Amino acid sequence: MNNHDKQRLIGILDSEMDESAFKKLWYETAYSRKLEGDATMLTYTGKPFDFDDPKVNIKDIAHSLSQICRFGGHCEPFYSVAEHCLAMSYFCQHKRWGLLHDAAEAYTGDIVTPLKSKLGGIKEIETRILIKVAITFGLEWSIPQEVSIIDKMMYFAEKLVLMDGIDSSFVKPRGDMRLVETLFLSRFQELF
Repeated sequence: MNNHDKQRLIGILDSEMDESAFKKLWYETAYSRKLEGDATMLTYTGKPFDFDDPKVNIKDIAHSLSQICRFGGHCEPFYSVAEHCLAMSYFCQHKRWGLLHDAAEAYTGDIVTPLKSKLGGIKEIETRILIKVAITFGLEWSIPQEVSIIDKMMYFAEKLVLMDGIDSSFVKPRGDMRLVETLFLSRFQELF
């Protein structure tokens, strides 16, 4: 969205415009024309992400995953997907895949497993994104079985601590999204 369009939308938000006038102005903006009818979303870094032709960015991945809560947000305290991925990068032999195994969720969100099996096409979309992750960051496709096994073990350990209230030093939520984002990017630099 260019500066002119941004200023127009800010003016709309600051005014008491009726719905029909708002829709008319919305459809006139370049931003709306870009989003209408395609598979594109805007990312944290301001770049468009096209689900049909994904281009991944580590800053977008780190930022988004640090803000997405595990277990569909139903755990206490907040524990991000980025924290889970950081832990995976220390437990797995394939450390780089441990860190990036959930990178697709930066673009799809963390869809809980029972729902994911009912959403036709979501696994294909995630796979397309993960293949792009592998290509972009020089990883061999596909995710190693060892990473998938440890991921399942981590799920149960995290569930015990975060959902069932079992006290453990194994899972220690940090609670600070910016810190987790920074740690994720540092770990990425260390591994890549």
